[in-house]
Amino acid sequence: MNVPHDIGTKQRILRVLLLLLDYREGQTKKQLAKLLDVSLDTIKEDIKELRNAGFIVEQDERYRYQLQPNRPYRQLKDILHFSEED
Repeated sequence: MNVPHDIGTKQRILRVLLLLLDYREGQTKKQLAKLLDVSLDTIKEDIKELRNAGFIVEQDERYRYQLQPNRPYRQLKDILHFSEED
């Protein structure tokens, strides 16, 4: 069976989403990679996956990724809560 992502990848992408929700001013690839202990290329692919899933992830003049303002993303933070052991 060909599965496009393992569970670890899915959890990491959700963590990227949560970080973007938490940091409204945005996060750079480097900041996200450091927080998640992954490579810059991994973050680039995760952002691509979020965009493919319909999330509007923008990048500002300081190369910070942000979710497009005025979208109903804030409610996601409440339902996508992870504990440290998750």
